[in-house]
Amino acid sequence: MRFVDGLVIVGIVCVLAAFGCAEGAKFHPDGGKDLDAASAAGSGGRTTGDRGSGGIGTGTGGAGTGGNFAGTGGTLASGGALGSGGMPNPGSGGGPGGSSAGGLGSGDAGKGGGASGSGGIAMDGGSEPDASSGADRPTACSLTEKNCGGLCVSTTDPAYGCGASTCDSSNCPSPGAGGTLSCQAGTCVIATCPTNFKKCGNKCVAVSDPAYGCGATTCDGTTCPAAGSGTVVCQGGSCVIGSCGAGTKKCGDKCVTTDTNNGCSDTTRCTACASNEACMGAPTTCQCVPTPMTTACTGKCGQVPNGCGGTYSCTMTCTLPQTCSGGGTPNICGCSKTAMTTACSGKACGMADDGCGGMYTCAPGCSGSAPDCVNNKCVECSSNATCNAKSYYACSNNLCVCRKPNSATNILKDLNPGFDGSANPWILDGASYDANDADGCPKSGSISLKSTGSGASPLFGYCLKTGFTAGRDYDFGYRFKGTGDGRCRVLGYGDTGCNYVLGTELELGVTSNGTWASGSGHGTLISGVLSVYIDCTGGADGSYDQLFLTQSGTTQF
Repeated sequence: MRFVDGLVIVGIVCVLAAFGCAEGAKFHPDGGKDLDAASAAGSGGRTTGDRGSGGIGTGTGGAGTGGNFAGTGGTLASGGALGSGGMPNPGSGGGPGGSSAGGLGSGDAGKGGGASGSGGIAMDGGSEPDASSGADRPTACSLTEKNCGGLCVSTTDPAYGCGASTCDSSNCPSPGAGGTLSCQAGTCVIATCPTNFKKCGNKCVAVSDPAYGCGATTCDGTTCPAAGSGTVVCQGGSCVIGSCGAGTKKCGDKCVTTDTNNGCSDTTRCTACASNEACMGAPTTCQCVPTPMTTACTGKCGQVPNGCGGTYSCTMTCTLPQTCSGGGTPNICGCSKTAMTTACSGKACGMADDGCGGMYTCAPGCSGSAPDCVNNKCVECSSNATCNAKSYYACSNNLCVCRKPNSATNILKDLNPGFDGSANPWILDGASYDANDADGCPKSGSISLKSTGSGASPLFGYCLKTGFTAGRDYDFGYRFKGTGDGRCRVLGYGDTGCNYVLGTELELGVTSNGTWASGSGHGTLISGVLSVYIDCTGGADGSYDQLFLTQSGTTQF
């Protein structure tokens, strides 16, 4: 700020009137009280020739309440020409004093005052002259300034509003603490914003305010994601979802409804629920909804899945030979045939079950020595008829056999009494095994006794040590084929080794005329018999077969 040039006139008037003022003019810039005059004027300058220089005026003046001008100026030097006023130097506490050089003496401002010396001119000593002093008010400012309350201020100072016609700064925007304003084309605008704020339009907003976008360089809030009834926040300079409203949740960078398309209310899932799932629970999650049992078991048997990891037990039953899943289709009644090669494996003949109620005829069939099929195996016989046709007595265990001793009654049953295949275990003494069987059976024979005409008669026999009871009645018999009478007997012994004979218990002769003849006799084993010896000897030459020793009244051979 500065005082206008009209104040110079006062100094000039004083010089012209008395070449010095006894008392300094009382200027009161800014309307303050009178200033007291300072001390006496300074001494005049010396003259040198036509042009003398004024001495430096001295004086002091007290500053007024609102003013800066000081005491009286110095006196002019005698004989000197009028000097030019010097530029003021500021005094302490008051306006600046002036100095002059040349014919008119110069003086500095007095202490604490702003008045010039007698040769000087007071400049810019205070804000505004006091009206009571008669001094003029400032009325004109430079082209780049404006008068605001008697002060010339820059038209670009936002503290006084922007433009040449206003001093009102209330229309300026608020930049906030740390921000600045500036004038642009007569308008008050924000120049800079505080730290962590940015200029958007004509105001400062926080860089973390998503309403103006996130980051220091953008003011576009439309780039933020739509949060619906939720919120958006700034994170790392990016605008992201902060929270989502009721019935929604955050998935990626948007709020989505908490339905099956977005995994219900499960915050860890944003994918859709499976087709058999629904939103259930609190909070809701994708949960499996089981298929109704009636639907799952329609036309099905066995255990079927319920669609949620469990099973239903269907009530439908299958009719044999069908089984559940038997045809190869799960939970459907059916039957899968066994392959013929599998069904007939190990079977040489006969029929084989195909596994589904049908039968296969297994090849190649039976013939030759094993013409009959039993249990899918070719055997010698399956009935007596097959064996009888071949002169066998019977079919036993699928083999054609000769007549067998009765296993329940014949005490001799374990001694091969029918001589099947050999004479063992009988002891032969001059006797021999003969293939001539009493039944004509190809697998059996007889024991032949033939006298040599000299020496002892041939015989065969066996010592029986068990199976009998002394004092009991027995039947004894055999078959004989020869010319005359055959002769066999049962001898009782008093020891267990057929060494001490007690006597003949039974002796039987059977007469034959060249064909097989049968005979039997009856007797009682005497008490004390511990072993018996059965032998055939001393009769006519011939063959013996089918011996038996049975309790009386039971089946013979």
